[in-house]
Amino acid sequence: MCIAHDRYVMTRPFSLCIYCITILFLLSACHNKQKEKNNTEMSEADEKEYLADSLLNNIKALSSLYKDWTNAYKEKDAHFSLDSFEYLSEYNDEFLNSSFTPDKNFYKKYGPLLVYNFDSTKFIDLFSYYLVLNINKNGKVTSGGTEADQEVAVIDKKTNTRYRVFFCGTPCFVAKASWLDNEKIVLFGLTTEDGDDNYTPTIWLIDLRTASTTEYNYNKSINELSPDELLERILRSKGIK
Repeated sequence: MCIAHDRYVMTRPFSLCIYCITILFLLSACHNKQKEKNNTEMSEADEKEYLADSLLNNIKALSSLYKDWTNAYKEKDAHFSLDSFEYLSEYNDEFLNSSFTPDKNFYKKYGPLLVYNFDSTKFIDLFSYYLVLNINKNGKVTSGGTEADQEVAVIDKKTNTRYRVFFCGTPCFVAKASWLDNEKIVLFGLTTEDGDDNYTPTIWLIDLRTASTTEYNYNKSINELSPDELLERILRSKGIK
């Protein structure tokens, strides 16, 4: 009996030790797995931001696409530059499509404001949804005011299809659009917080193939250049009063 008792006393601490080591091993494995997961998620976020920065660098290299837009801002901020834009977010949005059946005066009124791709098979329409244009008795195009919301559409002339690729209300305004290639367009404008007067210059890069939008913001607001003033500059450059 004494011998059996001694064996039990010796075995119990040993079993307890093995149990503790096993628990510590499992906890360590779970911790390492969670740490590895966090590192993977972080690297994916870093990779997305790195790609966004690369796309912005592609835009920077093509100054002819945005020169007039940046010149307007440089009048208010001499240091204004695309180098001071930062990646904000990327999101996907379903494009709405409809048949394109313009009225007989569509091209006379909005033609100077349309932005065609390289082979003129598609064009970007920034203003026909937002801006009311009229033709006076002398045949001149005149402005009749604006709507509350702005739609940016891409029209495929081969299929007569209109794709809504961007839409916003008073918190934003798109002043200019350009083609990077047949699958990507870039929009230049501004955003505001809750519709206030803190106007932040903003760039949107839209991939037409993936229906994804990447947004970049300037590092500060430039309140001296409002949507109304930007629009007035655009219309004046096209001879529209």
